[in-house]
Order: sequence, then C-alpha cells, then structure tokens
Amino acid sequence: ERILGPNAPALSIKDLATRKLALLEFFHRAKDSTLPPAEALMHYLVAACDADHETSRRGEELLRRRCVWDTNRPTVDLEDAAIVTKLYRAFLGDPENVPVESR
Repeated sequence: ERILGPNAPALSIKDLATRKLALLEFFHRAKDSTLPPAEALMHYLVAACDADHETSRRGEELLRRRCVWDTNRPTVDLEDAAIVTKLYRAFLGDPENVPVESR
C-alpha cells in the first residue's frame, strides 16, 4: 500500500516473487556505470534474505557475481563509511523513522 497506493489490488505471492525476480534481472543487466556494485549491494543482500527460495537464490548468485571482493580487484569496499552506514541502518533500523516515545 505504501508503494503502490491505497487503491492498488493485493498481489499474490507468486506475482510478488515474479516482480522481485524481474527487478533483480533489471539490476543484473544494468551496466556498472549505471548501477555500481556498491549501490546494488543492499538490493542483493535483501534479496538473498528473502523468504522466497527463487528470489533468495538469485540474490545470492548476483551478490557473488557483481559484488565480489577479492584481494586483487575488489568491486565493493566494505570499509567505505557510506556502505557501513547503510548496512548498520538495515540491521539496526533507522532512528529517524522511530517515534521519540519509542526510542
């Protein structure tokens, strides 16, 4: 509802999985200049943790292919402050979205 609007029809689980896979395929086909691996990292991590088996398998596969970090040619710098901040916010939550009373 937050993304599609209040009047959008509810998606079935199969339709939602199909859309997620299509989005992952779009990210996969994007060039590194359009969507750098550092920008795709969070999308692939979220997909790898998805409850749908096909989505999680594809997310893990793309994570290994596009965001590999080996010693000779790292594509994602996990020491980068912006990436670390995104990872912490995904894990701990964003305090800006939490009401003051709940903090």
